[in-house]
Amino acid sequence: MSIYKREIFKRLFKYGLKQTFILYRDEYLFRKINNSLKSNNDLITLYKSLNFSKKNILIRYENQFARRNSDHPFLKRGYQYTRCRKLAYKLILKGNNIDVSGYDYEKKRFKYYDHVIANYSGINPPKGKFTNVLIFSTSWPSFNNKAEKKRINEFNKEYKLNLNPVRQIPKVKVSELKKYDDIYLIGNKWTLSTYPKSLQGKIKLIPNQPSFYSLELINPVILKNKIPTKLIFFGSSAGLIHKGLDLAIKAVNEINNNNIELLIMGKMDGEIKVIKALEKLMQNRIINKIGWVDVGSKKFINIFKEASFCLSPTCSEGQSESLLNCMANGIIPITTKMSGIDVDKNCIEVENNVESIKKGIQKAIYFKKDELYNMRKNCIKYVNELRKISEEMENDIIRNM
Repeated sequence: MSIYKREIFKRLFKYGLKQTFILYRDEYLFRKINNSLKSNNDLITLYKSLNFSKKNILIRYENQFARRNSDHPFLKRGYQYTRCRKLAYKLILKGNNIDVSGYDYEKKRFKYYDHVIANYSGINPPKGKFTNVLIFSTSWPSFNNKAEKKRINEFNKEYKLNLNPVRQIPKVKVSELKKYDDIYLIGNKWTLSTYPKSLQGKIKLIPNQPSFYSLELINPVILKNKIPTKLIFFGSSAGLIHKGLDLAIKAVNEINNNNIELLIMGKMDGEIKVIKALEKLMQNRIINKIGWVDVGSKKFINIFKEASFCLSPTCSEGQSESLLNCMANGIIPITTKMSGIDVDKNCIEVENNVESIKKGIQKAIYFKKDELYNMRKNCIKYVNELRKISEEMENDIIRNM
């Protein structure tokens, strides 16, 4: 019997006829959506419905969805990409015509749309006839911009450089948001607190989700035997100063403990001046510059098996996907409230300054083994709870479409 037939019978036996049909239908649609999203560079006509009462819907969400040559490391894995697929898939099942574009895609004249779902980019999307949905994925733009400029200015002053901010968000006026029927924010209550009070009542929170989690990594044997002094700095996008790499390296250097190891993971080739300025500090043998590691690769898994903590003294996020990836796989955050993670007894909260980070690390490495194990399990539980809420809110976005 072929592998294909064996898989069909296995699914039929396990799930029954109806659920097996749904599984194959899902896989077909996801494959169709994936192929379309990865092979187009502009506006994608993703799906045309045969339904008489069809509606035209535009999902204007994330640039990487529609870019053939994107070097974005999470092109196949990032959760924002997955969210776009899921929204498209659910709307297709409702019998709609679906178009997808990058969030900064501009066209002089768009076709007629009944509903528009747009991620905030500073560029106005076309207006839907019935429903217009806007999604923010960061702290309030002016808060984010001010926080990053402060950090960049501090770094420039110390290292006598003239670097520019790399994570500035186009400003928005509250009055410009009146046209939207629903506004969602990817983040938590702290992220919401950075928004104008007059707007907060209209915003619905939608949690971020990890783009990767592994049953192997959450095995109790792995969770109980991590190295308590092994930390990672894990940044998947630009903005090393924004995310506090310099502060993390300084704090580790100031701790007199040769058992500590800090692994620096992430994209660094685009910020050569920053890395060069920090080169001397990174010569300490307890600091290991890893660079980008493919998420889910053998090397990635081996690092995550051993690491106990993820160090992220960021100055502003919506809700950090890098930290959620760590938490989903049993790694405890040492982070600021600006990360958008609910910093409670299962995390270690720090401020984005060297002294606070140093104290946070010293506190972390002296937890008892059973305390660390419980914290790791609670991190996994926290992310699982966010996943359920996120699914409910994704359904809420499309409730009237």
